Amino acid sequence: MTISEAMTPRRYSWLSALIIVMTVVTLATGAIALHYVETRMVTAFGKSLALTAAEVSDKLDRFLFERYGDVMMMAGTFSAQLARRHELALVVHTREAWDDTIDLLGTHGLPDRTIIHCFTGGPDEARRCLDLGASLSFSGVVTFKNAEDVRQAALLCPLDRLLVETDSPFLTPVPHRGTLNEPSRVPLVGATIAQVKGLVTADVALVTTANARRAFAC
Repeated sequence: MTISEAMTPRRYSWLSALIIVMTVVTLATGAIALHYVETRMVTAFGKSLALTAAEVSDKLDRFLFERYGDVMMMAGTFSAQLARRHELALVVHTREAWDDTIDLLGTHGLPDRTIIHCFTGGPDEARRCLDLGASLSFSGVVTFKNAEDVRQAALLCPLDRLLVETDSPFLTPVPHRGTLNEPSRVPLVGATIAQVKGLVTADVALVTTANARRAFAC
């Protein structure tokens, strides 16, 4: 492993749905079910868990959030508590849901290794996440022409709290936008961050690799 490529949403996309479903089951069946779900999930995901807080942007999202918002928040709380209890990394995917995400994490406390995956906020959101103790992982978005806020967030992020990723097959970095993304393009993300910070790309690669190994205990 060179630069961190451990945080792709494909691996976790079904997990958030599983957490929501199993949280509902748990509410109906009690602590024994919770223990069973916890054991199964920790067995399946030995290094990290995911928490998703997507924006409420289309009709389906609005339908789900309006009807199941409380359950979704319970699922997020369950994820954070589970990661903390079993000393797992917590990977957080949030888009345009910063207030809810920060409130949830701030209320229940972050696991020692918490990563804001595919960070797309600006400096204000970066400070709020960093103040909680999270690390920020930047994707190809940081290379986009209209993503100056994301670059400013990368600029203020301390090196020891910074990771890079591609989010492949999505968010292909410049100059390959419009094509299918792949892990081999993660150096373009690191190079952009190096340029923003006035650093040598190789140094950013070394630091972010070390950060990823520490975050995911690998």
